[in-house]
Amino acid sequence: MKQVFRAHRLCKQDGPLGPYIDSYAAEMRGEGYARQTREVQIRLVADFGSWLAKRGILAQEITPELFPPYLRARARRRRPTRNDLSALQRLWDLLVRQGVVSPPVSPVATPAERLQSEFRLYLQQERALASTTQNCYLTFVSDFLTERFGTGRVDLSGLCAADVTGFVRRRAVTIRSKRVQLMTTALRWFLRFARYRGDIDKDLAAVAISNGRLLSLEEGRVRFRWRDSQDNNQIKEMSLDAVEFIRRFLLHVLPGGFVKIRHFGFLSNRNRQAMVQRCRELLPASAPLPVVTERPEPVCPVCGVGHLHVIEPRSTAPLHPSAVPHQTAQMDSS
Repeated sequence: MKQVFRAHRLCKQDGPLGPYIDSYAAEMRGEGYARQTREVQIRLVADFGSWLAKRGILAQEITPELFPPYLRARARRRRPTRNDLSALQRLWDLLVRQGVVSPPVSPVATPAERLQSEFRLYLQQERALASTTQNCYLTFVSDFLTERFGTGRVDLSGLCAADVTGFVRRRAVTIRSKRVQLMTTALRWFLRFARYRGDIDKDLAAVAISNGRLLSLEEGRVRFRWRDSQDNNQIKEMSLDAVEFIRRFLLHVLPGGFVKIRHFGFLSNRNRQAMVQRCRELLPASAPLPVVTERPEPVCPVCGVGHLHVIEPRSTAPLHPSAVPHQTAQMDSS
């Protein structure tokens, strides 16, 4: 620590963290932290050591549960910064590596937590969503799984539309409208993920028209917005009788065993023609395949229909003793 503080009282730190502050400073220096950043975080660690000493807590008794009460006590004296907790976490990692404290035993994950971990991986790798969006989606998915299955076995095969809509209705009255939209989007992605895994056989995430496009229901008629692809994708409004609206809506419900697919990338409907042509231009020209011609088989001279097949070559008897044997093929006209 003397490489940061010269002739300072922190260099004589004798509390429970005194033997480890030099290692902490050296680690930050090796990681390339600026001198000012190192000074601020080492002061925090030294102050944490004084806080432990007043309470008679040894270094071997430090746990991450002590960080929040210390930071609350420090906030009454000094203005907290966003790096305070990370500085203490770095100290904890250092003590674990040096064998001063034992690493915490991770609790056994519940089936719902394991499923959420796989869903996060799906959002990260397949959908390339930001970590903030992942956390937002997982908050709602966790609440849904906890309410439906608790800590027991997660069996998604028994889910139905009433389970999803019931959860949405109960939560919608407790959160803001923007959060409701995020909640429905998160559940829709989760149900698609479950369908992709084969956990459910019903397309619970399918929707023919989103709630935002429904404008009103008055006197038995439904008014909604739609996009006219034949008129430069103009947004228009339409009013239908409720029965006719339901009939058209049910046309989008697939029979059992069918799965909806959506082409994207160069196969999307908007860009397919131009992008496929571009792909063909970029691909190297393939060599022409060789044409294989079969040798025609001789036709029987008697019937003119059957083909002659070689069965066994035989030699004729020599007419003269000095003659060379001549090979002839026995033919079968069957």
